[in-house]
Amino acid sequence: FMEEKLSNNNLVSGSELAQWLDVSLKTIVAYAAENVVVRASRGRYELRSSTANYIRHLRKSASGRSSTTGDERTRLLRVQADAAELKLAVTREEYVLASEVETEWSDILRIVRNGMLTVPSRLGARLSHLSPDDLNTVYEVVRDVLTETADAAKVPE
Repeated sequence: FMEEKLSNNNLVSGSELAQWLDVSLKTIVAYAAENVVVRASRGRYELRSSTANYIRHLRKSASGRSSTTGDERTRLLRVQADAAELKLAVTREEYVLASEVETEWSDILRIVRNGMLTVPSRLGARLSHLSPDDLNTVYEVVRDVLTETADAAKVPE
């Protein structure tokens, strides 16, 4: 702290108070708006009251009891708890990651698609009376149904 005599019955300028509290003048102005420091008049502050209030403010902030810090801390703790619960649920396999579900279903649908595209050739092997034009028609119908199904299943972006 400064080693100088105080003038005007414990009143100091904003710059002097900033030096005493080891903060910027901008911080003093903000603290004045929050009633942490005591403004006596324009640009003048009560040193003793402001210092005591500032110390109380620091104690509250450090212990997490100040209203804004407490609200923010509570919100942060809630988010951290939710994240931990979700991570635990995934570990217990109570939830599955969407990317894993997408990969699994893509593999299944690829197998179904490939199987459906073999229907015309399988029909040709079992029903020898079908002409190549008939089998081509069956292939086109299967392909059209697969295409329509794929188009209907697309997720809009």
